Amino acid sequence: QSSLDDNYAVFGIVTEGIDILRSIASVNTTTKNMMQNWPVEDVIINSIRIRI
Repeated sequence: QSSLDDNYAVFGIVTEGIDILRSIASVNTTTKNMMQNWPVEDVIINSIRIRI
């Protein structure tokens, strides 16, 4: 169950770094404060580039 109220949409395309995305998506997770899929260890993104 999402904490958002169904008024949000997230979309985009990965043009570089799909290997990094897959690495982030595969981290071990747990449940924390009733939130599922919480990373066991922090995931830190040092830089990102967004093109509009």
